[in-house]
Amino acid sequence: MSAPLIADLTDPQALRVALTNQLSVGALEVRTSLSVPLLSPLTVLVLLSGGRTVSLTGRAVAPIPGGAGFFIQLDPTAGLEELRALPVPEAPVAPEPEPEPEPETQTEPTPEATDDDEDRGEEEGEERDLPPGTQVPIPAWKLIDVTSTVPVHQQLKELGVSDRVRLARHATRPVRTLLLRDIEKRIHLEVVKNPKITDEEIVDATKISNLSPGALRYIATQRKFTRRRDVVLNLIYNPATPADQALKLMGTLNQSELLKIMRSNRVREKLQIAAKKKLMKSGVI
Repeated sequence: MSAPLIADLTDPQALRVALTNQLSVGALEVRTSLSVPLLSPLTVLVLLSGGRTVSLTGRAVAPIPGGAGFFIQLDPTAGLEELRALPVPEAPVAPEPEPEPEPETQTEPTPEATDDDEDRGEEEGEERDLPPGTQVPIPAWKLIDVTSTVPVHQQLKELGVSDRVRLARHATRPVRTLLLRDIEKRIHLEVVKNPKITDEEIVDATKISNLSPGALRYIATQRKFTRRRDVVLNLIYNPATPADQALKLMGTLNQSELLKIMRSNRVREKLQIAAKKKLMKSGVI
């Protein structure tokens, strides 16, 4: 039997991310350079602080873009329940400013809404707007059953397109990774618009050559994403990025980057010509 894979959760931040974004949906991200066939059974040894370890089993269901590892759909074992029962480490917080003097009369503060509360509130509002007699759709957060023995990727296959679109707006990271490779390309746009998507996910998404042009166009027009150099270069090299957006992004490149594009056989000819013109205009060639 091959040695188990290692998931190091000794760092409080890594444990917090795993508990809130992955283990809650029965999944775990494993970083490794090993090549593992999808759906193959695996054993994962989770390292915790204090020298504790927990053994898990599951199947590889989706690669992490860039070949950095893959997501595992975990089996519902006692080990998984043991991890889910761990307290979530607190996120680092900035020092709070000095409180202002409180008024003599105070009203009861309104509890701060969580992301899940907002998601549910939006959908409950949608339900209230439905005409009488209309069948109420299943809330998005209930579309995936994390307690089920059916793997998440199989549950996704059983959902209709409209449900997958709704799910994309609220999905956790492991589910977002799967939805970015959905054959229904309009789902891709909803995933990249998910308010919880991270910069790292956007970097990986821009490397996917069959990502929908609409999703790539959206990313290219968002300054919060294009402030990263790797995102800009990925968009230019990605053949699915609309050419007009790729040309606009080339205006931000330096001479060294333009030279690489001009000489690369991975870039569309139109972009190679544009890079050459820019270099000729600046007197580099």
